[in-house]
Amino acid sequence: MPIDWKEEPSTDEQVIHAVGDGTASLWIKSWPLIPSIVAESVSEWVAENEKVSLLEEYGDAEKVYLELAVTEVFNVMRLSSHLLYCDAKTYEITGVALENDFKQYEILFRQAQDSAVCDNSDRAQQLDTGALGMIVIPATVDGDNFNPSAYQEALALARDSGVQVSHYYFHWGDFEVEPGIYDWT
Repeated sequence: MPIDWKEEPSTDEQVIHAVGDGTASLWIKSWPLIPSIVAESVSEWVAENEKVSLLEEYGDAEKVYLELAVTEVFNVMRLSSHLLYCDAKTYEITGVALENDFKQYEILFRQAQDSAVCDNSDRAQQLDTGALGMIVIPATVDGDNFNPSAYQEALALARDSGVQVSHYYFHWGDFEVEPGIYDWT
């Protein structure tokens, strides 16, 4: 983060840290889902909002870059976001500036985003052969059968404990819904 920028308060409870120079802002916030799911939610939000355009999106399940344009009254704001998965959370590093000023901040935003890494070097040692696996079954939350946040936390706990492979099993009755009738979807 730029050291000469002042810390900015945020009303968004997910924001961990925000700084600005009066013209542009840079913030870090967390999400309880993987980057590809966060990016999918952003795409859905863009599709529902005529004042927002998705200019660019690329990456994979654990790292996504997004660029958006948001029209507010007479101004167009440009947002550059990097979504990075680490320790069962997605960390969003976003830089925002007016469209006219964006070019002068673009390199700084990219440097801040690219400097974010998830260092898992202290994880359990790798085995010489095979892999340690387990079935990850998270606790239910509020009676919910599947809660993505709880599952992400359970996966992180398993990974931190040295698990390298997560097993998932299906019941035959999920496929053969009636004798001789199969649903492979």
